[in-house]
Amino acid sequence: MKLSYLRSVLLASGALGASSMMSGAMAQQREDYVLPELVVTSTKLDATGLTPDVASSVATSARLNAAGVVRTDELGKIFPELTVMPRSTRVYSLFSMRGAPAIDFYNPAVTVYVDGIPQDMSYFTQPLTGVAQIELLKGPQGSLYGRSAQGGVINIITSKPNNTSKANLTLDISNMTRRLDVMASGALIKDSLYGDVNVYADEYPGRLRAANGADDLGSSREALGRARLRWAPMGGNLDAMLTVSRDRYSAHDEYFQSFPLKERRAIAGTPFDFAEPVLTRTVSQAGLGVDYFVNDWKLTSSSSYQDRKFDRVITTGNADPENQKTYYQELRLATSGGKRAVDGVFGLYYEKQDFERLRGVAVPTVPAFLFPGPSKSASTITSTAIFGEAVWHLNERLDLTGGLRYSVDKADIDFKRTGPAALSFVADKRFSHVSPKLSLGYQLSPEWRVYGLISEGYKAGGYNRVAENTVGSIPYEAETIRNLEAGFKADLMGHRLQLDGTIFHSNTRDLQAPVQSGPFQMLTNVGDAKTNGLEINAAFAATADLSLRGGASWTHSTIENFHAPAGNADLNGKRVPYVAPLSLRAGTEYRFQLGGAGTLRWNTGLTYSGDLWFDTANTLRQPTYTLIDTSLNWEINKRLNLTAYVDNLSDRVVPNYAFSFGPLGNFGQYNRGRTVGLRLQAQL
Repeated sequence: MKLSYLRSVLLASGALGASSMMSGAMAQQREDYVLPELVVTSTKLDATGLTPDVASSVATSARLNAAGVVRTDELGKIFPELTVMPRSTRVYSLFSMRGAPAIDFYNPAVTVYVDGIPQDMSYFTQPLTGVAQIELLKGPQGSLYGRSAQGGVINIITSKPNNTSKANLTLDISNMTRRLDVMASGALIKDSLYGDVNVYADEYPGRLRAANGADDLGSSREALGRARLRWAPMGGNLDAMLTVSRDRYSAHDEYFQSFPLKERRAIAGTPFDFAEPVLTRTVSQAGLGVDYFVNDWKLTSSSSYQDRKFDRVITTGNADPENQKTYYQELRLATSGGKRAVDGVFGLYYEKQDFERLRGVAVPTVPAFLFPGPSKSASTITSTAIFGEAVWHLNERLDLTGGLRYSVDKADIDFKRTGPAALSFVADKRFSHVSPKLSLGYQLSPEWRVYGLISEGYKAGGYNRVAENTVGSIPYEAETIRNLEAGFKADLMGHRLQLDGTIFHSNTRDLQAPVQSGPFQMLTNVGDAKTNGLEINAAFAATADLSLRGGASWTHSTIENFHAPAGNADLNGKRVPYVAPLSLRAGTEYRFQLGGAGTLRWNTGLTYSGDLWFDTANTLRQPTYTLIDTSLNWEINKRLNLTAYVDNLSDRVVPNYAFSFGPLGNFGQYNRGRTVGLRLQAQL
């Protein structure tokens, strides 16, 4: 049951292809006349060469580079199934797939993993440094991953250091940004101990203007340092890698403009603008990943500690710093290599998050309705699970997969506020759930495979981390999602044409969403949601010199059986926010051989998004838009590349966040507009 699919996953949602223009006879001999072979590691059974009967998409480092994708919040340029929205600031970015509700920042429906370690929700948006490939698994993945992921998983895999000594430099300068990425790696002890170091920095100059004449506002900068040691003796059974990193993001990006936009650079002020917005997020991490191979089994341990500090002052003068420490441990056993009647993966998971949020003021003029008093909210969330799935090979063509997850989550909160509106409470609650999965896959022919799947996802209940009144002592219940899907995968024309598609339906029970509670918004269960969708992707090596890609995702997700406290609008029939009904990606690449002068590549990419809503009441709308990117890359030789690029060629203005501030009106934030730049990549 080997898979041509291990190549076909490259399809993944229209990005940018790969190939060139040469004369016929030479072109037919070129290896890039077929689409390259890839292995999907996200299913945890990559060492067996099995066909994964699940919807997935993959982008290699070459595809990311061709599309100019350098950060996780830019992945929507190549994956039509993925929605990434920066809400207020990069730190609060929303990641969503399959219409799975992800309305609350602290309860994401999608999980981001880097080398087996789940990331802090405020660090979902991060630089893509040293990446080998990125894999999307769509739909609930609780039987494969420790941290629950009801909407899907973004699995980022980096290149491991080895015996090859190298140093890479990327310098990117445009009218919108400046970016530097430097990496050096190699063997410290040949055939045994390897290491690498990576330094990354970017800066986005401010481009906004205030009514008082202050200009060039809204800037941000980020700096990342990472070091790794890998112990993997040649011919041995052990592969262990220790990673330490620190990332600091500082910004003045929480300025807002009028919605709809009246003037491209003008900040929309309010009578309550008392301070300049300042934000600093620091993420320190240490992680250890260990793979041990014994006979036909692979034992994996993933351990990490993450310390996230977040200091924030907004324009009203409120100062709300928060800290979170996360301890994570996952043990996993999977079959590896060989041929057997049943393959499988089984795991144990533990995670503890210690969260603390303070409320204060940076200036004394903050009005009482915006600041009821100094407060401290502390909560601890402990999650454990046992999970796994087994693949039974009924015959050479038919596979039956069964999966199961048992989760136990405990949440507590300790809230104290002083001053005239003093308030305090302590509460705790335990949640548990069993999530099943069942799929059947059939190989119609060497080129075609079909599958059907039913699975269930689970998001634990808990307490509002931003507690403001007595409602904060009342827990919201767990949210569950049941997913049905059927799909196909095809690898045709001698690996030149690859297709995949999925049709799915899901029901979400006890939807977690914010509702009005006095002057504040609090998270609670408001009803259900129903989603129907269709995804299709294609990649075609048209000639040895031209490759085409395209992808489409149609999703219709609405709220049903709505119930909420008095004073809230009826949301029955409303579309789930941040879900575009139609998303398209398309791209081409031409390559021209320049003889002794290297190779020239011309890439074009198109992004289309249907309208979506920023709020559950469906009053603040992002309109339909189309963006076009293009670039010209000159590969001078194996070690030197120069790329000129233009993103958002038509300079289309697109709102990416909007909210209502009551009688003061609606406010929003917008994309940065046309970006023209030059990127130098050198291997030293």
